[in-house]
Amino acid sequence: DSCIRGCSSSGEMAAPTGYGQAQADPSFQEQAARAAANDPRVQQAARQEMSNQARSAANSAGRTAANAGREVYTYVSQNPKSLSVLCFCSGLALTVLSILGVIN
Repeated sequence: DSCIRGCSSSGEMAAPTGYGQAQADPSFQEQAARAAANDPRVQQAARQEMSNQARSAANSAGRTAANAGREVYTYVSQNPKSLSVLCFCSGLALTVLSILGVIN
């Protein structure tokens, strides 16, 4: 039987109570939202969904960090001279800034 809830006495599907009112009356929408927010089942479902989303974000961040680490490793192992030049230039810039700081 497909009529568990929301059926009229004749067995036909009836429109849910308040359906037209919900579309036309913002205060009814607000009351329905408050009632749903106070429902422990809705709160539990919201907590579960937040937990799932946080877990998904953490997993995604971990995968992204691992991929970035692999990219850096690959770049360094394939281009050691360019990394040496980059380090030399960075060291030179720090030395110049330090000397200017002492003079000032």
